Amino acid sequence: MQTFLPYPDFDRAARALDPKRLGKQRVETIQVVRALTRPGYGWANHPAVLMWRGYEEALGRYGLTCCEVWTELGFGDTCALTIAADLRVVGVTVVRTQDELADAGALPPWLGDEELHRSHRSALVRKDPDHYRSLFPDVPADLPYVWPVRSAAAVAAEQRRAENDVRRRQRAHERRLVEAERLHRKRSRAAKKAWQTRRRNAATSAIGPGAAAAPAVRNGTEPPDEASSPSYGTLETTRRPRSAPTGANGRPMRTSTLAQSLNVHVDGPSDARPIVFAHGFGCDQTMWCEVAPRFTDRYRTVLFDYIGSGGSDMASYDFERYASLDGYADDIVGLVEELDLRDVVLVGHSVSSMIGALAQVAAPDRITALVMVGPSPRYIDDDGYVGGFTREDIDGLLEALASNYVGWSTAMAPAIVGNPDRPRLGQELTETFCRMDPDVARNFARATFLSDTRDVLPRVTAPTLVLQCSEDIIAPESVGRYVAAKMREAKLVLMQATGHCPNLSAPDETSAAIDAFLDPA
Repeated sequence: MQTFLPYPDFDRAARALDPKRLGKQRVETIQVVRALTRPGYGWANHPAVLMWRGYEEALGRYGLTCCEVWTELGFGDTCALTIAADLRVVGVTVVRTQDELADAGALPPWLGDEELHRSHRSALVRKDPDHYRSLFPDVPADLPYVWPVRSAAAVAAEQRRAENDVRRRQRAHERRLVEAERLHRKRSRAAKKAWQTRRRNAATSAIGPGAAAAPAVRNGTEPPDEASSPSYGTLETTRRPRSAPTGANGRPMRTSTLAQSLNVHVDGPSDARPIVFAHGFGCDQTMWCEVAPRFTDRYRTVLFDYIGSGGSDMASYDFERYASLDGYADDIVGLVEELDLRDVVLVGHSVSSMIGALAQVAAPDRITALVMVGPSPRYIDDDGYVGGFTREDIDGLLEALASNYVGWSTAMAPAIVGNPDRPRLGQELTETFCRMDPDVARNFARATFLSDTRDVLPRVTAPTLVLQCSEDIIAPESVGRYVAAKMREAKLVLMQATGHCPNLSAPDETSAAIDAFLDPA
């Protein structure tokens, strides 16, 4: 979260921003205003929020200025009305101009601090050198942010990040040990197969030429049959043993609440029907920033980041637990139980569609409706089933991701989003992908692209909306039709939107389809 102020003048600062960041600044303003004015909204201790505390009207003026410049560029805008409405709740009925605020002494004291504004210019050069280098030619790209106000919580968070980094290095070392053990087992399996071959050959020789070899007989001295142990990388989705200690209900015990670990943000009336928005692989809750706010007036919206994504608690990540989709589904069930949510609408994008199906089967009394955006129960083609990829395709994808995650993200994200005429969407998804830890991304990718959850579909009891885009290279139309056909009560909607991320590329159409499903009248 950040309000970019390369200059102290709001209008000049807004006009210096590229369209992508200018558009985001409108939403960032809404989030900061709500963090300042709504108890429990989240981000209350973020330095980007603390710097505006006591100067909410000035923040509103900055956001409205961004909206004005945005509409001058020919884009539509609904954020200005939201900013004004949020400020009215705290008594700001008219937002003064920056000059009027300056005359009244109502601007924050850090505005005009050249060190602060220079750090913002440096951050912009770092994020998009092609756009900003010519605007700020004398500013280095590696200056740290200057925060005028820092909380004790922020200092503690920095300490936790340092500790998490130590733990990540330790886990990396442990993974290397596990991989060495796996290779040892693999070599042992190869030796066992050679032993079985020699045994069969010996049996054939004893019987005589031309006779069929007798099947091997299991006994106390023979190694166990290969089929008795699932191979590494198996396509079937199986529940793996948890490494964390468990409580009476069988779920892992945590040192903090699950909602804190998942970086949960709740909005909307407390007594309204809850909608939980779940993001896809490589993403975080910001993928819903253009959809979720459209429901907060009638529903209780819940946004979160999976463990290992976005602002979640990285210390809670367990490579074994999250090596299958069941670990993520367990977290969703645990979250709705912890928040005591009932009659939940679970909206899942991409792989979260099937994670949502697993969660609904596990908690049918709490999750009573599903929305699947671009679902795929299996990405690899099978007999009589077209998933869109061969096993060789997926192996190549995983190999490329493992060898160069940033390069893979840069190449794949624009193709996943589609909409080549709107490159900013691909850039936005690329940035989201690149924020994820590469080791975590590799684990999540294997859990996603090697999964097979087709057997779950007929066990879903909740009414389901399946949203299928055209020209989706990840989940083609045939897969969407398959999903709807295999479920008890599913409605398939073929969208006009293209690509795999209509929550980014077509938020109006996505929101309207969800609205029509939840409220047919």
